[in-house]
Amino acid sequence: MPAKTLVSWNVIMSGYVQNCLVYEAFDLFQKLVLTGGGFDSGTIISLLQSCAQVADLDSGKVLHGYIFRKGLNINVILCTALVDLYSKCGALKEATFVFDRMKNRNVITWTAMLVGLAQNGHAEDAIRLFGKMQEEGVTANSTTLVSLVHSCAHLGSLKKGRSVHARLLRYGYAFDVVNRTALIDMYAKCGNINYAERVFEDVSLFKDVISWNSMITGYGMHGQGHKALDLYCRMLEEGLKPNKTTFVSLLSACSHSGLVDQGRSLFLSMESDHNIRANEKHYACYVDLLSRAGHIKEAEVLIKQMPFQSSREVFEALLNGCRMHKNIDIGIKAADYLLSLDATNPGIYIMLSNIYAEARRWDAVDHIRGLMRGRGLKKTPGYSLIEVGKQLHAFFAGEDSHPNSVEIDRILENLKSELEALGYVPDTSCVLRDVDEAMKIKSLWRHSERLAIAFGLLHTPAGSLIRISKNLRVCGDCHTVTKYISKVVKREIIVRDANRFHHFVDGKCSCSDYW
Repeated sequence: MPAKTLVSWNVIMSGYVQNCLVYEAFDLFQKLVLTGGGFDSGTIISLLQSCAQVADLDSGKVLHGYIFRKGLNINVILCTALVDLYSKCGALKEATFVFDRMKNRNVITWTAMLVGLAQNGHAEDAIRLFGKMQEEGVTANSTTLVSLVHSCAHLGSLKKGRSVHARLLRYGYAFDVVNRTALIDMYAKCGNINYAERVFEDVSLFKDVISWNSMITGYGMHGQGHKALDLYCRMLEEGLKPNKTTFVSLLSACSHSGLVDQGRSLFLSMESDHNIRANEKHYACYVDLLSRAGHIKEAEVLIKQMPFQSSREVFEALLNGCRMHKNIDIGIKAADYLLSLDATNPGIYIMLSNIYAEARRWDAVDHIRGLMRGRGLKKTPGYSLIEVGKQLHAFFAGEDSHPNSVEIDRILENLKSELEALGYVPDTSCVLRDVDEAMKIKSLWRHSERLAIAFGLLHTPAGSLIRISKNLRVCGDCHTVTKYISKVVKREIIVRDANRFHHFVDGKCSCSDYW
């Protein structure tokens, strides 16, 4: 072009950004600056979008500085681009700073902030923000609602999830394959695998491979490995080609159901039948499958035969298996490797400490905990969530400050007497501290899921289902206690822990004590 206007520069920069040519867009911007030409908010918006694509926070902050130094027009589109950039870079403090100071906000602005909260693990804040959005009369779009679906899945909030599903139906967004797949995932993660099936089997839903993968993953989380395998066979019969994620979901489903032979066959068939080369996630799932089943040596050999350097996920799976099956020697080697990768991960220290504690090697436990204190590391506190009415209630292990603490203690004391009459004997090996038996038993009865269950019994109708979400793995004694409670109170209790779902009915668990 013999003469280039700012509009010309902006158009070509925008074209680069839309085609994911981020660095080309920045090179063009530098050329524009070197020519002495000015730029406007449209130029900066394109560049902010490019920074958001590659999560380049530093360049984004430089551009934010340009806005003030050049005195550019601060409009809703520019501010929304800033909110989106900071959200996608995980800089929620900066995103909130820009969002709160905006005089005018459209649905795209609200959605950018809401998606940022949801994707960065602030699901409750995302749901609260949606409430404010409704108060201001802003109508949600499809992206807003699907991000809320993911937030409800993260929290295990079935009631809120159903409410968002109703909105998707009302606005005509529920028939989009992406949204329907998100709903399958949400219902599965909220403990209602039957409703996830209903959404999946809806004849009006076009099912792509992602939809099938989502349903297979849901079955795996609920310990229904055989259903996951049956669905995979159906998928092949309908002519769909599995992808890498399909096999991650299948191997995980086999792992949670103890289907070792089936998992071995799937791992081998990936490359031989489908030309899919196993990556680190597949190896991590396979190691987890073997380790959970007690095949620790086989898992160790598999790791040594991997065609690439072992990842953190692979050794975490091995370490977890060592903890479950009390294999101290291999557990120490796995922990040493993990600490060489990241010496600031408290989870590794806790896992190794637990291995020593279960072996009653209290001197080694003290040494590991001393290392944690010296490095300023703290154990993640255990907590459980229960949804009653329209509110989520959180209970932390050992908590006694809840407004209903007196009633909760009374219910737990009554349950303890009834359970002991049925033959329950506390398994104090689950208490990984060097204290006397009475203290161990007392500690067990203050675990977060028991407090949440007691609260549920106190505030929900007799015979109704109780749903609990826990951030850590359920301990063996709590698992036994919950089976007894389901029998005594004649209720189904669903517990989602860090690994999977447990459906307790009439003294039995869906996991068949394999988790």
